[in-house]
Amino acid sequence: MNRFSIPISCLFVICFVAPATFAGASLDVRPGRCPNLINHSSQARGVVPIAIVSDVDFSASRVDVDSLQLGRENVAGSVRPIGQGTVGDVAAPASPGQCPNPGADGMYDMLVMFRKAEIVDGLDLADLPSGTVVEICMSGETRNLAGDGNPFEACGDFTVTGFGNLSSPNFDGIETLPRLRR
Repeated sequence: MNRFSIPISCLFVICFVAPATFAGASLDVRPGRCPNLINHSSQARGVVPIAIVSDVDFSASRVDVDSLQLGRENVAGSVRPIGQGTVGDVAAPASPGQCPNPGADGMYDMLVMFRKAEIVDGLDLADLPSGTVVEICMSGETRNLAGDGNPFEACGDFTVTGFGNLSSPNFDGIETLPRLRR
């Protein structure tokens, strides 16, 4: 007994909470662009930036990049990012199927890069018809101060396209400057 007449073991309570999947987490494929297009050609090269977008319930700046995997429903393969990712305010949350508001929202997001060819192969995109909207989800863990991780899943979508289906830009109504002679 102590001076409060309560057994010491009753003074301290430790609660354990099961890790949760954060429903508010979302992805923005190619932040700043809308619609989000990925060329599914076998000649696809380059990298695709994907932002894990923070909101009031989820801080993407705490994501453990080494734990990330990008996947697609009903496809066995997954893709891992290249590099360590970058923390910055690059996107704002959006409703499913909608383009996010462009630019910063005051919350730090996690921007990770993926090889385009690995996305096409790993997520089985090569045989999809151009114009198909594909939902992708990224799973991983967040870091906390104790070094433990809480699992999360964030989803977003993009439209597959091929070289032959990219439209040429429309330059009608744009004035050009005359060439200067030297």
